[in-house]
Amino acid sequence: MIENGTTAGVIVSRYDSTRLPGKALADIGGRPLIERVIRQMKQVRFLDEVILATTTKSSDDELVEIAKGLGIRVFRGSCDDVLGRVSEAVKNSGCQSVVVAYGDNPLVDPKIIEYLVSFAQRENVDYAWMPGLPLGADVGVFSATALARAEKEAKGPNEREHINAYITKHPEKFCFGRLAAPDHLHQDHLRLTIDTDVDLELIREVEDELSRRNSPLNLGEVLSLAHEMPEMFVVNADVEQNFATEDWQRMRSGN
Repeated sequence: MIENGTTAGVIVSRYDSTRLPGKALADIGGRPLIERVIRQMKQVRFLDEVILATTTKSSDDELVEIAKGLGIRVFRGSCDDVLGRVSEAVKNSGCQSVVVAYGDNPLVDPKIIEYLVSFAQRENVDYAWMPGLPLGADVGVFSATALARAEKEAKGPNEREHINAYITKHPEKFCFGRLAAPDHLHQDHLRLTIDTDVDLELIREVEDELSRRNSPLNLGEVLSLAHEMPEMFVVNADVEQNFATEDWQRMRSGN
């Protein structure tokens, strides 16, 4: 269970993405994608530290240099065993809870994370999320004990690749907490993650439009733009997402 105490934020990222290799360093408005995610996570008030969890492959050396330049800790581990990589990254931190974000999501929102951490600690759950958010805005908050148990018990390749796969398959072992997204954020039809060329094209177009308005690239501004110019956001609507499990696909939508 999550109790009040230290909280670590872990960003999962690697250069050799299967669907869009090199996306972690893709330029978005003059900054690489991974830098944007790190800067967003560093704004979260409740995080005692932020860690980049990447791989030992030389192709990730540049990500490591960016992370160190922004003053966060780096852990390098397995390429395919993402659950093991994240678990090892926080093992010696002494944290009670872990916020997991992904390096392909430049619109993770600090305020949402703060609400979710507070909720998880208040409800004392093993795993908390906010259903209904756009794809690419959601994060998970895990208790360190639940993460360690999943790392120990998960065996299948899918359970090792996806951090929440084993946990969401076993509600009898873990206590879940759902904090429903407010109405203005409940936009789960929007795809704001970067997993394909067309996803990257959309985020770049959105950044260009907001830059012309002297507005920052953040979730609130993007959702306002989506309300004003919905036609801009249909370009990647047909991209198929690889969810950890069918249960998780249902859970993240609030069903």
